[in-house]
Amino acid sequence: MSQALVEARILHELQQLELRRGNLPAALQALQQLRVVLGPKTAAGNSAAGRHLLAASLNGLTALALRQGLDPRIRFRGFVGGALGVAPGGPGSIPSEAGSAGPFGGVAGAAEAAQEQRLRRASDTNSEALRILRQLTSEDSQNPAWQLDLARALRDSARIAQLRQDWTAAESAAQESTGILEALHAGHPETALFQFELADMLSTLSGGRSGDMPKLQRSLTLSRQLSERFPGIPEYRSLLAATLARTAGLSAVQGQFARAEAGLQESLRILRGLTAEYPDSVTYHVALGRTQQQLAGLYLRNNRQQQARVVLQEALRELEHVVQTAELSGRQRPALTALLKRLREMQPEE
Repeated sequence: MSQALVEARILHELQQLELRRGNLPAALQALQQLRVVLGPKTAAGNSAAGRHLLAASLNGLTALALRQGLDPRIRFRGFVGGALGVAPGGPGSIPSEAGSAGPFGGVAGAAEAAQEQRLRRASDTNSEALRILRQLTSEDSQNPAWQLDLARALRDSARIAQLRQDWTAAESAAQESTGILEALHAGHPETALFQFELADMLSTLSGGRSGDMPKLQRSLTLSRQLSERFPGIPEYRSLLAATLARTAGLSAVQGQFARAEAGLQESLRILRGLTAEYPDSVTYHVALGRTQQQLAGLYLRNNRQQQARVVLQEALRELEHVVQTAELSGRQRPALTALLKRLREMQPEE
């Protein structure tokens, strides 16, 4: 391996570290340094390994931008979440304190332009990654690492299309991504990563239409298998909890309230376990609060005022404790304050 590729790998790992920390500016800086090392006229930049490193770095940046830089209220179709009093981002999403939700979860006012600018940057990064990965997979269609990163790029492309309410493009990208992941999982059934990526894909891009239920059910099966095989990996349990909540949302829209309640209760049991094991993880506390919000919304919709009141009071106590004691980032504190405000507004009168 050339010295340039060694340096590129180090920069890629540095960027991945910053992405895990949620440090978008530092991740961008690492990507810029990576571009210098993998210049278009260099041997490293034109090699398959170099191109894959660049594409993987672009993928990571796009995923973080979609997860962090965009208002979670516009991540999924609004009618499912709106009907239950829960923001469409699903468990664990951080609500934005800026702007107001439009009829499809869009953000009105001045925030809309900023959201579109962020989305445009994410789209440009995603398009570059897709171009590189399509070229790589055309050269070697059997390379599982390249196929996996292509599936991830297509997943992000589908998410971007959803945010723009281009459902045709979203469905096309989602289907292609799912097909790749299904093939990887079938060819490597013991590889947990492929199973996790498939379950995540089926879960996070579903939940808005009645036809999505089979995808959510398959995601539930896959994520439950992973949680049982690897109980020590919290991400698998977190995905199961999120998928249970999304499935519950769609069940409630279909009038299956008992099934929705059972799914939310199971999701809450998982999330309570995660918050007990990882008390410093704000993400799990937020996921718990959002799922409690969803359950309370279900109770209110069915005139079960007392049960809604109990759930909301529990959520308020826990999140108020997090706000008072946890080390929160500049974005987390106002976002949690906004969530607390919404929970207080939902409380039924005595």
